Amino acid sequence: MSEPSDDHSTHREQGLVRVVVVFTVLVLIALLVWRISDALLILFAAALMALFLDGLARLINRVIPIGHLASLILGLVLIIAGFSGVFLLGGSQITQQFAELSVRLSEGIEWAEDWLSSYSWGRSALIKPPETSELLSGTGDILGQVGGALFSTVGAFIKLPIIFIVGLYLAISPVAYLHGLVLLIPPAKRLRGKQVLRTIGNALRWWLVGQLASMSAVGVLTGIGLWIVGMPMALVLGLITGLLSFIPMLGPILAAIPALLIALTEGPRQALYVGFVYIFAQVLEGNLITPLIQKRTVTLLPAVLILAQLLMGVLFGFAGVVLATPLVVVAIVLIQMLYIQDFLGSRVKVLGQH
Repeated sequence: MSEPSDDHSTHREQGLVRVVVVFTVLVLIALLVWRISDALLILFAAALMALFLDGLARLINRVIPIGHLASLILGLVLIIAGFSGVFLLGGSQITQQFAELSVRLSEGIEWAEDWLSSYSWGRSALIKPPETSELLSGTGDILGQVGGALFSTVGAFIKLPIIFIVGLYLAISPVAYLHGLVLLIPPAKRLRGKQVLRTIGNALRWWLVGQLASMSAVGVLTGIGLWIVGMPMALVLGLITGLLSFIPMLGPILAAIPALLIALTEGPRQALYVGFVYIFAQVLEGNLITPLIQKRTVTLLPAVLILAQLLMGVLFGFAGVVLATPLVVVAIVLIQMLYIQDFLGSRVKVLGQH
């Protein structure tokens, strides 16, 4: 009579052991991912670079059927020629405006501090200058922070060539790397795994197309608008706005801050004009340019983007904020294909499929 009870206890113990083992494995995987998160972010950025280069090579190969490798080389030559042309035509002006930008930005920050100091609430918001004894006692901390910022900046410049080189290798033979990833999947699921990987690549490629088009439009519109209202350094500020627009939602706000600080040094009216330029560019981009782009590219919900940027920013800093949106694209495709389609058996239009 005790055998069924013993069997039931044994099954329950085995189930508990399985849960503990699975939980332990997941925790170990999470810890491993956390430890190598910088390397994973670099690899993901390199994959985005590879998708851009591969897409450019495909476009060239459609116009001039010369093969993938030759198209890739021609694309790199065109990129280098384009940057070289921009540098030769306006390099000195851009360098001069960047130098002037740092000076004017410092003046704008000083103006904002003086303005805040004229109000009681502003004075309380400003940080109280430390005493001499506090400075001496905190010298070690200050040097540590400066050193950390220096190493962080140097590390960012080191990562960019790594991202480009790895991305170039991935773009040279994308099929070989895709085949290597598929081999890591169990044989019964390899066909589906290949479909998922190809869909992710397609979604990211279309997201890049839309993002680059939006960045170019916002940068040009902002630069022209700032030039019309007589804002100094309009070329550099437009360039910064276009580059920061790679970060949806948050990027344009970050780009407007230095422009407004500089405009405030020339008076409230100039700041009003600059604010209007940025608002007009964003309204035009959101209501005309983006709807035209979204007919073929990938669209994401704004609330999802903001939450992803906040989460990635807390976990991985500015690099996480920059890569938050393409990571959301990957996550959505995985959820749609592996969970909604395969597990739930429901039909859904997968992101990036047209």
